[in-house]
Amino acid sequence: MKKHDLKILPQYFQAVWSGIKTFELRKDDRDYQRGDILVLREWDGEKYTGSAICVKVTYILQNAEKYGLKDGYVIMGICHLGLGDMREESKPYWIPSEDCLPVNGEEVITLGPNGGMECGFYRGLCGTKRDKWEWKKHTVRTVKYWMPRKALPEPPKEEK
Repeated sequence: MKKHDLKILPQYFQAVWSGIKTFELRKDDRDYQRGDILVLREWDGEKYTGSAICVKVTYILQNAEKYGLKDGYVIMGICHLGLGDMREESKPYWIPSEDCLPVNGEEVITLGPNGGMECGFYRGLCGTKRDKWEWKKHTVRTVKYWMPRKALPEPPKEEK
């Protein structure tokens, strides 16, 4: 699994962020593979806006010229990290807070600078630093890594 940092225009970024756009068309110049992580950084044509989202590649379509896909390009099926299949090759992945942030209101598990883990809901940034999160009402938490809560399987149920 590799991580790829990529630019994405605002209209496409918003569609991925909202979950409407679940694919990415790209030049096949990075040896994309199923399971890779794409860090899609919003780019307004001149500069980065500061917004980013991490997605996982779930499918790759390539070598399909007879169906209209230009040679040298791929269409990747993508899903927000923590969603999609949870087979061995797509285990939960700790995301650096400096790479991208959760969707506002998303339930996440966080890892602080001293290794402390906590589960809660992302409520936005406090100031301009990407590792200072508003955590609970009037509470700030320093977050180095995070993952969506739904990335973890439910614990096994005891049989009666």
